[in-house]
Amino acid sequence: MSVEVKTLKQVVQVVDQGTTVDVKTVKPQIEVTAVGPQGPRGADADGKIGGYNVNLNNPQNLDVLQFQSQEWVNSPQTNLTDGGNF
Repeated sequence: MSVEVKTLKQVVQVVDQGTTVDVKTVKPQIEVTAVGPQGPRGADADGKIGGYNVNLNNPQNLDVLQFQSQEWVNSPQTNLTDGGNF
């Protein structure tokens, strides 16, 4: 007996080897191809997001951007909270 189950996240194979059963999981390769002509380049944002200035202060790996006082600023990811809902 051999069974193979395919999902978007992985392929699961169950193979009967007589006295043993082997279970193998493999992540499938997904290829995405864009079709059609490339669109025109957008306007230069001049260092802004949505028209608001970006003010980065000593950026570190894994920082997040937050909108504060009419500008975008970076904050450490550890300062990010869920508001106590989880």
